[in-house]
Amino acid sequence: MSFTLRTDDQLDGILTELSEDMNLSKQEVVRHLILEGAERIHRRKRLEAAYSSTLNQYGDALDRLKDL
Repeated sequence: MSFTLRTDDQLDGILTELSEDMNLSKQEVVRHLILEGAERIHRRKRLEAAYSSTLNQYGDALDRLKDL
């Protein structure tokens, strides 16, 4: 499946620089950054879920420990 990415001059310039710096095509740069961004979001969601679960499970104990 494909789509067209419309950019302005500024974005195209940045994409061109990234493409050259990463030694990848512009398409590969966009793909890489999308996958990297998705992984970052998923990692943050997993961390927030783990934090929430830990807080629910051990919140009382943590509150008592902070007063020591």
